[in-house]
Amino acid sequence: MKKIKVSVIMPSLNVAPYIEECIRSVLYQSLKEIEIICIDAGSTDGTVEILKKYEKADQRMKIVNFGVKSYGAQVNYGILAAQGEYIAILETDDFIEAKMYETLYCAAEEHHADYAKADFKKFFVLKSGEYLYSTVNLFEHEKTEFYGKLINPHSMDDLYKADYNIWKGIYKRDFLIQNHIFLNESAGASYQDIGFMEKVMAAARRAVYLNQPFYHYRMDRNDASSYSIHSLKNTQFEFQKLLEYFEGKENIYWRGIYLHMMTAFFNEYEKTLKKTGFAFESPACSNYYFWFIDKITQAIKEHFISTEDMEKKYWEKFKLLLKSPSAFAEFLKSEKSRCRVYADNLNFDYPTQILIFGAGHWGYETLKLMREKKNCQIQAFIDNDEGKQGMLVENLKICSLKEALCQFPDAFLFIANEKYYPEIRMQIEKEGQGHKILCPFE
Repeated sequence: MKKIKVSVIMPSLNVAPYIEECIRSVLYQSLKEIEIICIDAGSTDGTVEILKKYEKADQRMKIVNFGVKSYGAQVNYGILAAQGEYIAILETDDFIEAKMYETLYCAAEEHHADYAKADFKKFFVLKSGEYLYSTVNLFEHEKTEFYGKLINPHSMDDLYKADYNIWKGIYKRDFLIQNHIFLNESAGASYQDIGFMEKVMAAARRAVYLNQPFYHYRMDRNDASSYSIHSLKNTQFEFQKLLEYFEGKENIYWRGIYLHMMTAFFNEYEKTLKKTGFAFESPACSNYYFWFIDKITQAIKEHFISTEDMEKKYWEKFKLLLKSPSAFAEFLKSEKSRCRVYADNLNFDYPTQILIFGAGHWGYETLKLMREKKNCQIQAFIDNDEGKQGMLVENLKICSLKEALCQFPDAFLFIANEKYYPEIRMQIEKEGQGHKILCPFE
């Protein structure tokens, strides 16, 4: 038997609607020297039966009936059982492109890297069955020079802030074993990747990142662990265990850890607030709010991080959180109300040809909602950010206003920017030729 280059670990639990698409994407990889370790934690919905069907057809597959419902324990079992040079972790409600593991393997070998990772795509499946994608780039604009070259990840702030997904890469197995890098074996499947990636970056000195989005990450599964009301609790547990793990160790990049903690706290606190109906005093929020606030403010006092390290939106939220958790909850509540009004304002017929002005959050939400309308055709995005112009979102080009108006002279312009819509309207009226404007914020 040929040398196994990549061991693909696939932890599963009741993913029958998705597992077939996932496993096919692995079996059809251009890299043939792989093994596929399917670790099922007691599925009852037909997942195992589907896996067994493919196991019979391909000897590279091995199914393990695992008695512990813990994503971390499942992955750790796979790491120890793997025979490949590199470890890959594939979540079984997602899928990957055919050249993912071959491309990452070649990049890792070329650079003698501890790990190699790439960008990814988020996707929703619309009611029509159409897949709606959005590419997530780790390095943007002036930092794209980091792609495709050997880097030392140990003290790169951008990685600690944004590179917390373990499934978009491959890791040298010997590197993981020698540095005792495993996941916490807490119950369920929530956020065990936090500790894993922090340990990887603390130990690694050679890494390579590619700007090819091979991994397709599902966003429309409502029972996913990331949507749990316990997400803040699970995040706090991971960081607490991480601080204990690193205590007394040398060469730890504490700044990076606290940057990651700060970002994770804001994201998960907001999600938990929304899940509780904005009840900031509920145990799901209050039991963990004070722990994070204490750790982050202490990190600022000890100069691990500073307020300048926060993006403006995070700093404003942090100030409001410190001042009044109840005021912050009311702020988020009003924000959700605006989102609902926005969606309601999209709930009527639009002209056939539309240009979406705004390639950010509102623009993507607009595209997602309008794609459900069969008679509505989105021609392109418009954005004043020159760094975005020329990029593609769902195969739609991001253009300057001038370019879009020249190419689509009869299209309606839909303003999908809540903050700057008055200025955008003035810009269109000034540069356009009487083009009709649609704006849900007015």
